[in-house]
Amino acid sequence: MSNMNSQCESHINALADLCCETLQGDQSSLDDRKDKLIKSLVMSGYARHEGPSLQAELEGRVKEKCPDPAIHRSSELAGVTKHLQEIFDEVVRFETKLPQQKSKPKPANISAATND
Repeated sequence: MSNMNSQCESHINALADLCCETLQGDQSSLDDRKDKLIKSLVMSGYARHEGPSLQAELEGRVKEKCPDPAIHRSSELAGVTKHLQEIFDEVVRFETKLPQQKSKPKPANISAATND
């Protein structure tokens, strides 16, 4: 186990469980819960965690939790974890964007600008 906080551990374990379910043919749980879990993972600080990528972390945990399907369906596992990594990266980018500086309101037309 690594040095990440308990919330990150919990979210990654839940994502690994969903990956196992997906490899066993039930993708509905993954579709329903992935976005919320990934956003919670980002909010818990995993983006600042030094260590393996989310994809590598998930693949390792899935191989421990459900070794048979993970070994026999390794390409599918790689595809699922890559998709989750892409969602994670997108959420991180969205959450770290700085709001644009506000400028003064501009007049709607010339007469409004010259009306003293």
